[in-house]
Amino acid sequence: MDSRSLEKNRRVFLDGPIIEIIDAAEMEKRQEEAQAFEKELKGFGVKLSRLTEAIPPKHTRDLLLSLAMLFLTEAPLVEKFQKEGRFPLKKVAKQVQIPEFDLAPWAGYLTAYVLLLSPNRYPLLARILQQGNATEAGEQPLPLNASYTGVLLRPWGSGSLILTGQGEFVKVKAKAEGGAPVVTGQKAPRRFRWERPFAALLLLTLLLYGGTRALTHQVDRSVVIMASGEVKADFNRFGHLVGILGLNNQGKVFVQRAKFTAKDLDSVVAGILEEAYISESIRERDEVTLLISGTVLPEDFFKQGKTHDRVISYQLRCKINNGGRPLFLE
Repeated sequence: MDSRSLEKNRRVFLDGPIIEIIDAAEMEKRQEEAQAFEKELKGFGVKLSRLTEAIPPKHTRDLLLSLAMLFLTEAPLVEKFQKEGRFPLKKVAKQVQIPEFDLAPWAGYLTAYVLLLSPNRYPLLARILQQGNATEAGEQPLPLNASYTGVLLRPWGSGSLILTGQGEFVKVKAKAEGGAPVVTGQKAPRRFRWERPFAALLLLTLLLYGGTRALTHQVDRSVVIMASGEVKADFNRFGHLVGILGLNNQGKVFVQRAKFTAKDLDSVVAGILEEAYISESIRERDEVTLLISGTVLPEDFFKQGKTHDRVISYQLRCKINNGGRPLFLE
């Protein structure tokens, strides 16, 4: 496809109502075409209902119409389009000298126009499109209460999904009455798609959870409790236990992490002292040493609390090294 940028504005959608005479057999045939068109469109990754969510303005539809007509004159590209099941947007954008990101939002419409305008593919649907040479420019903005007229593609909820003569796929609030092939109605309000904000919220939650989970497992401070054996407890930046290992003076593991899960530093140290006292690993007036590494504790951390109460109750002689500085209970 050689450069054909001068041909990208040759065709336009013409204004005017849909006027046609169609018999029952043709009506049935066109409905079959509509079903086949929607199915084939889906095979190219385009949902018919999604085309109704953002309708291109007229000057954009005119451009897309011209591009579709140009595209259909390039047999190798059409063959590739059919084989790969997607519109070669990048190549076409380059040949007609239009930025790809300008066409990307309308790739679905381009695909739909190419399928509709393919020779003998959907003749009864294609003849709905009122098109011609570029004999008019610009567009007349629709009033806020504008209605759309088009051929019924399929019922949609309490309304209809139609194709207008100006190449618009629209959901309207009106239904086809008495099997009439043409439907006129105001555009239905866009349905709130809860999936998108929900998906975004879910993604944000997962990211926050992942970040929080990483922080909760990152060691910010460690405490080594030395008496007849040693216990090393690791805490995250929130002050919660993330790991603990206790060895007695024979080198055997004697502390179970499950007993201290999700507890704060003061509760963990107090619990270890209590376990040691109950098991007689330490006795009254024994010496216990606490070595704090990482983020230092406030100077008054052990002035009160559970650890303070255990030390006083068991009459322990407690030495605390807080990152190289001594701490005192009283």
